[in-house]
Amino acid sequence: MDRAARLINRGFLLARDMLEPGISSRQLAEEINAFLAFSGADSGTVIRISPEAIAWHGIPGAQQFEEGQIVTIDIACSLRGWWADGARSFAVGSPDEKRENLLKAALEATRTAVRNIREGHTGEQVSRELKLLCRERGVSLVPEGAGHGIGARLHETPSLTYDGRIHDPLEAGRVYTAEPILSAGDGNVVISPTGEAAGTDGEPTAHFEVSVLSLTEGNQVLGDPDWLWAEPC
Repeated sequence: MDRAARLINRGFLLARDMLEPGISSRQLAEEINAFLAFSGADSGTVIRISPEAIAWHGIPGAQQFEEGQIVTIDIACSLRGWWADGARSFAVGSPDEKRENLLKAALEATRTAVRNIREGHTGEQVSRELKLLCRERGVSLVPEGAGHGIGARLHETPSLTYDGRIHDPLEAGRVYTAEPILSAGDGNVVISPTGEAAGTDGEPTAHFEVSVLSLTEGNQVLGDPDWLWAEPC
C-alpha cells in the first residue's frame, strides 16, 4: 500500500507539471493513467478530476481548465491487490485571494484529520477541530464528504465522517483515508447518478487526501508525505 501511495504521489507531480490553462481534464487523466500503468500499477486505476465547484468524482472530459481555477485530482490505484487513495487540489496559474485561502484551509483540514487517525477515535474530536478551522478561515465543510477504510478493497468500513456523526472506533493496524472537503461557499452539494458531487452555489471547493496507517501510538502517512507539511500548489 505504501508503494501504491508513492506511485500516486508521482502521478500528482506529473499532473502539477502539466496543469495550465487550455489543457483538458481528459488529457490530464490519460497521461496520469499511462504513467501509472507503465510504473506497474494494477489494472482498474481510478482517476477523477474535479474543477472548481465539483467537490469530488468529476468525470474527465473535454472541458478545459482556466487561469486561476482550483482543480482537484483524485487517484486510487493498487499494487498486487493492495490499494492506496489520494487527492490534491491545485491552482491553475495564480489563484485569487478567496481560492488561495480555500487551498490553505483545505490543507490544514487534512493535517487535522491525519492527526485524528488514532486508535479508538470515533470522529468527535476531528469534527470539533474542523468546525473551528472553518470558522477561522471563513469556509464551509461539505458534510457528505468522508474518509474510509482501505486495503484489499478501495472502500472499506467504516466511513470516517467529519460533521459530528460518530463512526466505529478506529483500529490500530488498519489504513484509513483522511480527506475533509471544504467549500468557499455554503458547502451544500448535489450528487449525480454517476457519483459526481457539485456545489449548489457554484463556489470553488478543495480537498487533499492521504492514506494513513493507524498505529497503537500515532500513525504513519503512506507514500511520500513531505508535501503535506508544505504550502499548497
